[in-house]
Amino acid sequence: MRKSSELQGYEHRRENKLMQYFNAVGIEETGQFIHLRVYQIHRLDFVKTERTYNLGNVIKKSKNNYWIVRDSTIGLTGSSCENFEVAKLNCPLLPEDESGFRTLEEALESYERSTVTVKVAQVSPVKYRDNFLAIRSLSAKDSSNKTVKIDLFGNHAEKNYAKNDVVKLTSVYKKVYRNRIQLSLSKTSDVQFMPPESLQIAIGDDDYLSDSDFEDTPLDTFKITECLGCHIYNCCDKPACYEKKLNDDGTCRTCAERPERQMKTCRATFKYLTEASRSPIQITLFKPTLSILLQENVDLTSWDTFETQIANALPICFKCKISEGKFYNITMQ
Repeated sequence: MRKSSELQGYEHRRENKLMQYFNAVGIEETGQFIHLRVYQIHRLDFVKTERTYNLGNVIKKSKNNYWIVRDSTIGLTGSSCENFEVAKLNCPLLPEDESGFRTLEEALESYERSTVTVKVAQVSPVKYRDNFLAIRSLSAKDSSNKTVKIDLFGNHAEKNYAKNDVVKLTSVYKKVYRNRIQLSLSKTSDVQFMPPESLQIAIGDDDYLSDSDFEDTPLDTFKITECLGCHIYNCCDKPACYEKKLNDDGTCRTCAERPERQMKTCRATFKYLTEASRSPIQITLFKPTLSILLQENVDLTSWDTFETQIANALPICFKCKISEGKFYNITMQ
C-alpha cells in the first residue's frame, strides 16, 4: 500500500555501523494493515505498491509489526491488489512521514519514533546526570486511555509542568526501564504546550503511576551569600549538545562539529548556606538555573553586565532540592 521512497538508516552503536532499511505498509487478506521494516535494501526497487507478495521467515516484533531480514523471503504473487484505492484511504502512514502522530498505545507498539499529544498526570522533580544533564519524568494520558511514563532530558526537563497541562511531544521512542515499557524523548525531540481544550480527557486517581520517581519530598531552604566568580564562554548551538563549552579549536565537545552560529552561555560559582550547614558550601551553576534564581534571563552582553546582574540579586533566598551538586524544583522566597 505504501513504501519508502528512499532508504532509511540509523547508527548501530554496539557494532559501530550504519544499519539501512526501507519501510512498507501492507494489507493482509483479512483486511489487517501491517508495518514492515525491510533490511534487504537491494529489494527497494523490487517491492512496489499495488502488487501482492508472499513473505516468508519474517520476524514479528510486535502486533502488526514485522522485520524482513537477510533470511526472509519476498515472493511476487500478483500484479494488483483488490480495492487498492479504497484501502489506501485508510492505510496508515509510513514511520518517516512528517506527521507521525500516534496514540500512546500505538507509540508503545511502534519501533519507530512517534509524535504524541498527552495530558500530564504526574511530574517528577528534576534530577541531574553526570552533574549536568537534567532529567525529569512525566506520567501522562491520552485519548487511548493509556497512562504512560515519559522521560524528558536537558532543557525540556527544566521546563515547568503541572497536572492537566496538555503537551505535544515529537520524536519519542519506546524503551524498557525497571521492567516497565515507557517512552523517552530523543535528541531531536521537541515539547510544545497546547491549549487545555485540545485534549478533553479527565485525570483520575487511577491514572497515577506507582513509581518512586514521582514521590514528593519536602523542599529545603537555601541562601546564596556570595559569588566567587562568573564566566561567559562560547558553546554549541545544537540543543542536543546542552551548551557544552567549545574546544580550543572551536569544535563542540559533544558532536565534534563547529557551530553554524556564535552562541554564548555562562557559569558562576557561589557559596550558599542551608539550615543544617555550619559553614558555607561551594557550588557552580549554569545558565538555566541562574535564570531561575535571578528571575530573569541572564544578560550575557558583557562580563560586567553579567556580574552586575548577580551582584544586584545577592543574597538569593529560595527553597529547592539538591542532587549531585544541582538545584532543582526551585521555589523563590
